[in-house]
Formats: sequence, C-alpha cells, structure tokens
Amino acid sequence: MHPPLPRLLLLEDSPIEAETLQGCLASTFHVVHVTSVAAATAHLATEPFDVALVDLCVDDSRNLPTFLACHAAAPHVPFVVQSGIDEPEVAMEAVARGAQDYLVKRSFTADVVRRSLRYAMERARIERELLESRERYRLALAGANDGIWDWDLERGRFFVSERWEAMLGLPVGEFGGELEDWLALVHPADRERLVAALQGHVRGEQPGFDHEHRMLHADGAWRWVRTRGLGVRDAQGQVKRMAGSQGDISDRRVVEARLLHQATTDALTGLANRSAFLEHLESVVTRCDAGTLRGCAVLFLDLDRFKVINDSLGHLVGDRLLVAVAQRLRMSVRPGDSVARLGGDEFALLVEGVDGPARADELAARVHRMMAQPFLLGNNQLFASVSIGIVHRSGPDDTPEDLLRNADIAMYRSKRAGRACTEVFSEVHHAAATGRLDIENGLRRALTKGELFVNYQPIVRIPDQSLVGFEALVRWRAPDGHIIQPAEFIPIAEETGLIDEVGAWVMREACAQLAALTTSPALTVAVNVSSRQFARPDFLAEVEACLRETKLPPERLVLEITETALMENPVTVAKLLHQLRERGVKIHLDDFGIGYSALGYLRRFPIDRLKIDRSFTQAIPGRPEDEAIILAILSLATSLGMEVVAEGVENEAQWLHLLGLHCAYGQGFYFSHPVDAARVVALAGGRHGPVREESPRLLPRAPVASRGAPQRRLGDARLGH
Repeated sequence: MHPPLPRLLLLEDSPIEAETLQGCLASTFHVVHVTSVAAATAHLATEPFDVALVDLCVDDSRNLPTFLACHAAAPHVPFVVQSGIDEPEVAMEAVARGAQDYLVKRSFTADVVRRSLRYAMERARIERELLESRERYRLALAGANDGIWDWDLERGRFFVSERWEAMLGLPVGEFGGELEDWLALVHPADRERLVAALQGHVRGEQPGFDHEHRMLHADGAWRWVRTRGLGVRDAQGQVKRMAGSQGDISDRRVVEARLLHQATTDALTGLANRSAFLEHLESVVTRCDAGTLRGCAVLFLDLDRFKVINDSLGHLVGDRLLVAVAQRLRMSVRPGDSVARLGGDEFALLVEGVDGPARADELAARVHRMMAQPFLLGNNQLFASVSIGIVHRSGPDDTPEDLLRNADIAMYRSKRAGRACTEVFSEVHHAAATGRLDIENGLRRALTKGELFVNYQPIVRIPDQSLVGFEALVRWRAPDGHIIQPAEFIPIAEETGLIDEVGAWVMREACAQLAALTTSPALTVAVNVSSRQFARPDFLAEVEACLRETKLPPERLVLEITETALMENPVTVAKLLHQLRERGVKIHLDDFGIGYSALGYLRRFPIDRLKIDRSFTQAIPGRPEDEAIILAILSLATSLGMEVVAEGVENEAQWLHLLGLHCAYGQGFYFSHPVDAARVVALAGGRHGPVREESPRLLPRAPVASRGAPQRRLGDARLGH
C-alpha cells in the first residue's frame, strides 16, 4: 500500500494558472485549490496540510498581507509564495517573515515548483526537529537543575546560562563574561586546583574536565559545585572551545561531611575513633619514613576497674565518666598531639615529632596527675585511674597496627603491675605476648584434645596425718609430653574467659574420679572455683548437673573460693553459698589472710573451713608475727564454728608447730606431693594410717626447704596449686 500523498493548499485566483499547477503537481501532491484568502485561512485552520503554495495577489488581498493572513492561520505549515515579475521586494519580505521560498510567475517549470515545495517541506521538518531537540535539551537542563557554561578560548569569552547565574544568586546578565570573572567567584583555597584541572584537560592530559570546588553566592555564603566540561579540538588537537555544566552539590557535601564525621568520630566522647586514629597514625608514619617528621610515640590507656563502676553505678554513670575522662585527656595533650577512644574504656594518644622518651613520659605523668583528681558526676564522686602503655617507633618496619598492638601489650604489663602505672614497650614484652598467645591457642586445643588431667593433693588431719580428702589440681600435658604448669596457663585462661571451660572440666573430672572410690565414701574432693566462674548466673545449675551426672554425693564435693570472689558482690554471693549449702556442698575459703574480706561479712557466709595461706605456714616457726596471725585465724574460726586447714606444710618443724597450735588439718609436700588418679586409690585404701608413710611409695617427699628459699608448690594459680 502506497503512503498518502502530501497535502498541498494552492491559493490561486487565475483559472489558467491554477489548472497548469494542478496538472504538474497532481502526481506528487494531494492538491486543495482555493481562490481567496478567506477560503485559504478557513482550510488552513481546520485541515492538516504539509505545504502551501500562495499567490500574493488575489481578489480579496494583495501583496504581503496575503501571506501574513495565511501564515497566521497555520504557522506550522511551510509556505512557498508566488509573485509577479514586478513584485520581488514583496516576495523577499515574505521570506523574511517566514516563507520558505518564492517563485516568479511564468518563469518556472514544473520541476522547479515540485523541487521548491519538497525543499520547503524538508526545511520545515529540520526546523521542527531542531526546535524539539532544543526543547528536550531545555527540559533536561531544567530537570537536572544544572547551569551551562561555554568558554571560547580564541576570543577569551566565557558564556553562562541563566540557570548558572541563578545558582549563584546573580541577576540575569550580571556575570561579566570573562574567564577571570568566573575564577574570581571560586574559593581562594580551591582556585589553584581548579585551574590545574582545566589546564590538564586543555593539554590533553585528562579526557574530560570534572572538578568539585566552592563558589561565592550573592548572599556571601560559599556553595559547593561540581563543574564538568569537554573541549572541542581542531585538526591540530588544540582546544578552541570548551563547554559543560555546573551543579550545586552543597547538600551532598553536608551529608558526606556528616557521614565522615560519624565514621571517624566516637559518638559518646566526640574523640576520634579507632579507624580515624589508625588512619592518622599511618600518615604520621609515612612522614617519619619520608624524613619530614622526627618520630612518634603511641600511648595506650585503659581505665582501671571501670567494670566495677559500670556494674555498681550503672552504664549511665559509666558513660558520663568516659566523657569526663575524654575531656581530661584533651586537656592533657599539647597542640598537634592526637586523642582517640578506641572502644570501651580504652583510649590512645599520639605524640608527634619526638626523638626520645621524654615527651611521652611527661605526657603519661601529666595524664596520671589529672586523673588523680576526683570526678564529680551528679551525686557521685568517683576516683578513676588509668594504666598506660607507651611505644616509640623504632624503625621503618613498625606499621601503625604494630605500634598500637605493642602499646596495648605494654598497657597490659602496666595493669599487671598495679593501678595507675606506666610501662614502656620492649621486644621482651612482644615475645612474652606471643608466648601468651601460643598458650591461649594451645589451651583451646587442650580442651578439645584431652590434654588436661587432674592430680590430687591429700588433705590430712594434723595430729595423726590420716587422710580426709583431696584438692583437685589441674595439669596440662602438651603434645610433646612436657607438663605446662598452672601458673603459666591459668592467668591466661582467666583473661580470655577460657577459665569457665577449664573450671567446669576440672569439676566434672574430679567428681567422676572420686565417685569411683566406692570403698572410701567419706573422702571429699576440693575444687577451686575462679571469681569469673563463681559469678556466672548458671553456676548453681552447673554444679547440680555435675553431681547428678557423676553420681557423687553432694557432701563429698568441696568448692574452694577466694576472698576476692567472696567480696565482689557479697549479697549475691551469700545467697549462692546458702543455696549450695542447702544441697549439701561444702565451702572452703582459700588463701585466707591475704585478701580483704571484712570480718562482719565473713560471719554471714556459710563457710565450713578457712584455708590459711601458705605464706603464713612457711614463716613458722621463727616469725612471731606470722604465728600470731595463724593464732588469730584459729581463734576466729573457732568463734565462727569453722575448721581450719593450713596450706603449704613442707617440713616436720612446721607440722609440729601446727600440731602445738591445735590446727586440725594440713596440706603440703611434707605429707604428699600431688598424685595422679591411680595413686589416689592406693592412698584412699590406706587412709586410716598416716598419709606421709604411704606417700613415699607413690612419690618421694620433698626435702625440707631452707628458710631463705621456701619450696614452691607445683603452681599457685587458681584451679591448680
């Protein structure tokens, strides 16, 4: 099917000329012939036409008004006008007013007419598409809310759109039109980088131009904008013109700044956080390596006993204390030094430009002095101290992570030395920390691979040395066969929380092995319980489950706790002890005499025995003050209805002296070293006789220790003496 012919309006009042034109155009156009302007305007206003051929002189109109009337009726239709030989000026005026072409009557052929009409239609189509394209571009720019700029490098002119001016609060036409006028509005701090980016694109170093900078608004404020552009190059590759857009990104920059602040700032204290501190430390390390900075030192700080404050006064007071500490740390440092909160109750300080220990030491001392002042937080007056670890960067191999880790290691060394202490890192510390990590990893393996085992040290009656029970002492046999002493791994287990698993395993193992001694139903087994383990809310259920599964009668289980565990939360502890006592479990207070328990609290606890710490036992005979302490403990125990066990009895003189003091029970190398489960059976079988006579067949008794060098037990950490 052929497409429809273009519709042509022919205005011609001469019948002969009209017939001639219709004859030559009928094959290419659908011709609608009219003879007057009135008829032409009526058709144009109501019917679609693709082109119009208009004679300027007709019966009801002459010259230019003829065209103007028709064009007004259909401004979108392309017009070709005809005129007489003597009217070229009128025809030219019509072209100037919108006609596409003009023809002189009786001087053109049919081909000329057809070609003129086709060209008129094509030009109209192109103009229409150009207008549509411009409208789309205008709408796109309006939607994008960007301003347009155009830089003519040859003439040195800089053109901008109305939206560009409005973006900066400038009245339309206010902008000067020179490149210097644009640069004058750019923030001085951004101008050099902007010019460098422009020149980089002009020189061909960058494929395009894209830069973010600040520009001065008419209200005096600085607005962030993003300016993009592309250069047009000639045959020689030289940029002759560059054009592009400019958008306001102030809101985005505000959001980015807020997000950056949140990402790098501790929300509670307003200090830099760990990631920001490490990033800054990395830049400082880079400057040190480049030789532009002499050196640096990192101080790692940890609040002492912060958990006690948090648990006793609540997290709100704890948070207020952290904020107050942050304020004091800010006041402690000099300009140029940095303060950060790493998380929890840990802080870090960075000292730049140091070439010796003096500045870091002075800062640590200043921090300790400021922390010594009381903190007034509402109705609470608190005293808080910090443990500080210091590390100095010693060489290019020290990364920021290494420095922070080593300062952390030094801080833990200072914390073990006591509160409010400072320790400077050395490689010895690193080796020790690595060893501790090896022990931690090994202990995790030992719990799953069955490398732990229990030895038992007899507890005897002092008068006849007869056996009454055992204390369970954990041991660790490494894969290579050597024994790792409790003093090496129990403190690490307590720090890492592994003490819970170790303690639960020892209790279950000891109960199961003692339950197997059916021939000695009266013997007890004492199991050390760490403060952490004792504070667990499910500890009572754990003990009940252990007794139920091992079938050990509750009265044969003794739990040994320290004065520290007793006094951490006296009310809760007393309740738990009574619950254990109600179930038949006995309670012994271990290492009595070296802690800080208050005697007023002591009488409230259901304790069966006090165990005199070995340091007092080893000092007798010969030191009256220690003998007086033992007598006081014996007297106290008698008045409270408790029994007493003397730990660390290592020679005959000590045994005889305790016998004279009427101490009921004893434990130590003089009677027996710790023995394995198999030898417990032999000791239990002869328990009515002196243990000391039985033990040499199992393990030789230790020689009498000299007073100057008392012999240590196999370990004196909790769970494994």
